[in-house]
Amino acid sequence: TVNNILKIWSLAQDSDKYDWYTEAYDFAVCLTKVSQVNVPQACGIIAAFSPLKRWDQNKAIALSFVTTGKAGHMGAFVKKAQAILQAESEEDILRILSGRKIQSFFLNILYPAEALSLTIDRHALSVALGHWITETEYSGMTAKQYAFFSECYRHAAKRLNVNPLLV
Repeated sequence: TVNNILKIWSLAQDSDKYDWYTEAYDFAVCLTKVSQVNVPQACGIIAAFSPLKRWDQNKAIALSFVTTGKAGHMGAFVKKAQAILQAESEEDILRILSGRKIQSFFLNILYPAEALSLTIDRHALSVALGHWITETEYSGMTAKQYAFFSECYRHAAKRLNVNPLLV
């Protein structure tokens, strides 16, 4: 599994090996400047709208939500974002988001240098397993499997001497 991760890293262009989560954090900070949300809320809102969306769509939905209160996403995710507006702490936001992947995404955006948790999404799992994973296959991942793949990414990052969030 680690070798699959390392193989894809070696095939990636240098331009693909950048600190994406810092860019996402900077976007969250921008959201605070055009709205009344604080940085943790902005990160939580971005995370709430991330499922099933490309990054450009995710950003557009989050921006629309914090500036107009409207979001083009499924009702369950809009409700999470609305609840995050009332959240008073990071713990509140984590409870609202619920789910390993979306909570990890929130933490990765909020703390891009710390790798408190790793976001093991369908794409990360596909890299680790060496073949494309469908959304249906991904949805069956257990907590133990999620932890295993997180450790594989941490091990690969250690071998590369980089932050696990870069891998």
